[in-house]
Amino acid sequence: RRLVLDAHTSSQLLLAGTDVGTVLAWDLRTWRKLQCVELAESIAGELTCMALSPCCRHLAVGSSSGRVCHIDLERQFDNKAPEAACVEPDPQHDAPISGLAWGA
Repeated sequence: RRLVLDAHTSSQLLLAGTDVGTVLAWDLRTWRKLQCVELAESIAGELTCMALSPCCRHLAVGSSSGRVCHIDLERQFDNKAPEAACVEPDPQHDAPISGLAWGA
């Protein structure tokens, strides 16, 4: 099993993603679980990496299938339906996504 982590220290938010597509959000001050997001169907493969945006509102996740998905965490944390907007990999790309980063 693989665990993917990303943290944002100024907002005290820790995200832990599992290879089966579950992302858990934790408050670092209280260690209370804030939310659980199920992405198994959206990512179409194992979750291989993720990146939390600097504003902590957006999460990008990459998968073993080469798919990259965007999740609006603010919408998810407001208990609204999760919406993962995914980009299909280029047919020439046959490798898993190994890293993601947000631009400045």
